[in-house]
Amino acid sequence: MSFFSLQMSNLLTGGPTDAQIFLSLALLGLASHMFFIRHRNVDRLVGIGFMPYLYVQFGLWLLLSIRSDPIKSGIFLWLANAAFYAPLFASISVYRLFFHPLKPFPGPSMARLTTWWGVNRLAMGEQRYQLHDELHRQYGKLVRIAPNYLSINSQEAVAIIYGPGTKCEKSNTFYGLRDAKSLQLEAEFTKHRARRPAWDKALSAKSMYIRHETKTSDLKYSLEAD
Repeated sequence: MSFFSLQMSNLLTGGPTDAQIFLSLALLGLASHMFFIRHRNVDRLVGIGFMPYLYVQFGLWLLLSIRSDPIKSGIFLWLANAAFYAPLFASISVYRLFFHPLKPFPGPSMARLTTWWGVNRLAMGEQRYQLHDELHRQYGKLVRIAPNYLSINSQEAVAIIYGPGTKCEKSNTFYGLRDAKSLQLEAEFTKHRARRPAWDKALSAKSMYIRHETKTSDLKYSLEAD
């Protein structure tokens, strides 16, 4: 059994070989994309999770280095990460380029791969609206600005997206990250539909008429009393 397998045998029973370890990590990377990442917007989590990722890797390196050579432990972790992330990123790239539902829409090539493609331009001082305006001039009314995002510059689309009966559900972060949400700020259809009946009853034409009559009577009584 090789050194790397002996490293893992300290943590796992059975002493798998190097090939078995790296193949398992590669399959895990593919499965992570197919069953978890594919239908989620994970690009923005990269910046948030980078430092915790480094801490975890450092902890694993310390754990392996307790009984083994630190340099060889570092090499093992590097190969293990490569075995996991190389198939993961390859699968993400192939899916976003060739099989994604937004594939038919035009846009910059890098925008099909990652949300971070325009960060350097924004970092140089360019405003987001200026960037989007440039893209619409180049590609038309519908532009794919990120793997899971479209920028739409069309008057006709307003009623389709925001009108009654729309099937376009807003992102959970559309109104910002808030624990308590009013009915107007509730983006999820199911939660909005469950809360709306009470408001429909309170704000119906009949209820508003009765309330108006009550307020008018109160005002008339108050004026007569004066």
